[in-house]
Amino acid sequence: MAKAHAQRLDSELALNRFAWENWGYRQKQAAQSRPLDGFIAIKRSQIQPSSLSLYLPIVGQIEQLGGELTTEQLVALVRDRSEDHSKNRKTWCQVCAQVAEYLGLDPKPIRAIAGRYQAKPVNPSDLPTDDQIIEIWEGMGEHWQWFYGMMATYGLRPHECFHVDTEVRQGTLIANVRKETKTGARIVLPLPGEWCDRFNLASKRLPDIITEGRDNRRLSERISLRFRDKQVPHTPKALRHAYSCRGARYGIQPDVMARMMGHSISVHCKTYQAAISLTQYQAVFAQAESLINRS
Repeated sequence: MAKAHAQRLDSELALNRFAWENWGYRQKQAAQSRPLDGFIAIKRSQIQPSSLSLYLPIVGQIEQLGGELTTEQLVALVRDRSEDHSKNRKTWCQVCAQVAEYLGLDPKPIRAIAGRYQAKPVNPSDLPTDDQIIEIWEGMGEHWQWFYGMMATYGLRPHECFHVDTEVRQGTLIANVRKETKTGARIVLPLPGEWCDRFNLASKRLPDIITEGRDNRRLSERISLRFRDKQVPHTPKALRHAYSCRGARYGIQPDVMARMMGHSISVHCKTYQAAISLTQYQAVFAQAESLINRS
């Protein structure tokens, strides 16, 4: 019963249909408009629901401060709710600075404490090899093989597998990621192309995952949990990282890979530069070694 209530609550919150009266509580008066409703309405029109879900809890805590907000209050709230140089601090500063601008306050003191957080560069030695991916795919079970194969072959984010269509263009199975995903619509090529047939990716078969009422972030969290339950020896994100390194190994330009992966060239280079450089060095070394052996 508790699990059923939790799923219902999760769905109502995600679909913005939650109301206290549906849970046996009476409101003493009609709901009052909140001071940052306008800010949320603007963000709702600008960003994906999964990103908006990061804003809502922070905005809720800002509203609890009450009264006429000041930049000093927002700075104090950021310091109290997040650690220095953490990803959480970066998120808090981003949201609070935008709220400050919306209210006509100075956002610079908030941005000044954002810190130096950066995502850790990808280490290629932590990623599954192509042979390991094939071996894991073979043991995934029929209902999970398509899903795993799509992430491995196209470098998709977990939630994108629920919002993707495939079509054959000039003999290649292309993945069309839809606009309701984290970074919007894009076209992705398979790497390597032979996996399309090997993993039978033209026949879409989704696993038994509840999607209704769950935004992209919650869907990705569920997939990560399922990977752990199935004792997959890597995270879903590792397949995406391996796809990027594979692209470097094939000699695809970083700006093209960044576009296919749905992020900026700067993010691509910061995240994958170390892994890509090592991959390229290894490819050049292998090519040189092959030439020496032939001579």
